[in-house]
Amino acid sequence: METKYDFDPGDGRPHYICLTEPQSGLVLCLVGHPANTGEPFTEFHTGLDHLEFLVSAREDLDRWASHLDRLGIPHSGINDPAHTPNAMLTFRDPDNIQLEFFWRAPTPT
Repeated sequence: METKYDFDPGDGRPHYICLTEPQSGLVLCLVGHPANTGEPFTEFHTGLDHLEFLVSAREDLDRWASHLDRLGIPHSGINDPAHTPNAMLTFRDPDNIQLEFFWRAPTPT
């Protein structure tokens, strides 16, 4: 993703960073609040459980795992749960929010 804009007023107002994915046009904006106490996030409290990003091919998970490895970002490795034909790769952001790349197996026709 590429940075679309990064607004840090430095005066107590929220810090905004917006990223865009050039091929799809997807825009993801993240907001940092100065009043945040800095405690790690946990999905066991009210709020975001996790954020999932769909990938179009199973092989994309391998590419993402390699990319996260190059960046030194710990991750789950690719999980192929027995209860589903789908697969996923889980990691956490700096605030400990669980993020996941998810491949949904095609449904039989």
